[in-house]
This record gives sequence, C-alpha cells and structure tokens, in this order.
Amino acid sequence: MTIRLRPVPRSGAAIEVDVCVNKRKTYTSCGERGGGTIAETLERGLAKRGLDITLRRRNCLGPCLNGPNLCIFPSVTWIAGAHLGDVPEILDLLEQLLNEQSAPDVAAAKPPSTSSPRTAPASSR
Repeated sequence: MTIRLRPVPRSGAAIEVDVCVNKRKTYTSCGERGGGTIAETLERGLAKRGLDITLRRRNCLGPCLNGPNLCIFPSVTWIAGAHLGDVPEILDLLEQLLNEQSAPDVAAAKPPSTSSPRTAPASSR
C-alpha cells in the first residue's frame, strides 16, 4: 500500500473517503482486486469506531493498474494498492485525520498579551 499523505485543512469540511470498486472487462481494476470488500470492511470499521466520516463507492478514480485506490477529502490524500489487511491502518489514519481536524488551533486560541509594551530606559534614548 502506498499513501501520499497531505495535511487536512482546518476548513471544517467533513472528511470523506472515496473507494474505487470498478470492475473493468478489458483489464485489471480496483473492483477485481478487492475494492468492494475493502469498502464494506471500512464501512463496518467506521461504524464500530463511531467515526463521522462518509464513505462513497466510486466507479473509477483513475489509476486502475495501481488499485484498489482510495482518496480522502478534503486533504486529497491518495492510497494506492490497498489490501484488505490494510484496513486497520487506513482506519487509524482516518481517525488521526479526524482528530487533527477537530483539534483546536493553538495559535488562534492563545490569549493576547496583557503586558504593556516595553520602552527603553531613559539613559539609552
């Protein structure tokens, strides 16, 4: 499994996962490699962990020969070559992304300084 991880923007947008389940007649594709089973197992895992993440089955995400492929939004994190055994790691990643997105922004939460501005001593002016 290959993951191209990107940070989740703090936009407040919901995290969504697209899983390719396409079965092509002409060449190997995500569905033939277990995309549907991965989607079903991810859905059960999301429900079991109580994660508020939408999973969508898609007919094609593009790179069929690298599949099964998943794409996580809004960060546009790609997962290629996923296997059923990777599902626990994918669920851990989704949970981590959800936690990072909902974590308070420490810089924004920092109270403003209440001290008065410093002035140079009279002798140095």
